[in-house]
Amino acid sequence: MIAIGAFHAVERGIIVVCAAGNYGPEKSTIVNDAPWILTVAATTIDCDLQSNVVMGTNKVIKGRAINFSPLSKSADYPMIYGEAAKTTTADSDEASERKYCRFVCVDGINDDLSIGVIITIVQALGGLGLVRITDQIGAEAEYYGDFPATVVRTKHAATILQYINSTSNPVATILPTSIVIDYKPAPIVATFSSRGPSSLSKNILKPDVAAPGVNILTAWIGLAASIKSENPTWSPSAIRSAITTSATQFNNMKAPITRDLGSVATPYDYGAGGITTIQPFQPGLVYETTTLDYFNYLCYIGLNSQKVAKQ
Repeated sequence: MIAIGAFHAVERGIIVVCAAGNYGPEKSTIVNDAPWILTVAATTIDCDLQSNVVMGTNKVIKGRAINFSPLSKSADYPMIYGEAAKTTTADSDEASERKYCRFVCVDGINDDLSIGVIITIVQALGGLGLVRITDQIGAEAEYYGDFPATVVRTKHAATILQYINSTSNPVATILPTSIVIDYKPAPIVATFSSRGPSSLSKNILKPDVAAPGVNILTAWIGLAASIKSENPTWSPSAIRSAITTSATQFNNMKAPITRDLGSVATPYDYGAGGITTIQPFQPGLVYETTTLDYFNYLCYIGLNSQKVAKQ
């Protein structure tokens, strides 16, 4: 078990950092919730990977995805709604007239399907690209390779559907991914990030903190290592305390951190808050937790602490 191995590592002065899990946004889905582990939830950074939809009216609809779309940046491609695509196959006269150059704007596609299967379905209908409408993916940018595809939130999709229904020849294009820096608001708690409270003990706040974990290689382990390097005598408990007590509950707009869909996040989403990179090195007050405290916790939840100590 990770928890037991982590316990012995912490006994020897090694801090153990683990992800909260990818089972959110439901409550009590958090894993790695032992109190001696620094458990980290996933948030976004102030950078977004956007692949926008440009309609024939020149209106731009924000989308999020990673693709290397070879399409023209002009809105030259016919666009139809997904339900209509099911009756307008690649073998139909209409499809021949359009030379298969159309978008399939799919609403309600099964979110459990893999990206490869989704692309195959769209191509089988003669689709050249995909505007996927869903709120389930959240801030994570899905990778579609060179297939022109993007994900649009339902609140933005209404504009696309209104446009499709307002003209006999709706056209659009999907732009390749661009990187938007200084994106606001950030951080945002990712939809997939597992939530507290701990199923073992609601008296232990988990996760401990939140850190970048969306569209990025996680680097928060390096923060703990850097603190240890600067303060070699600090225990794992002291390092965890320094990181959690210096965390922030506010985003880069000086407003409370939110969840992916906009509601205000809680400590069960982000723990003590989003990590900071300077304050943990001079945290001021540090809370120390000893091995005896952990043994008392194990007894409290009904586990045999002697058995853990021997493993």
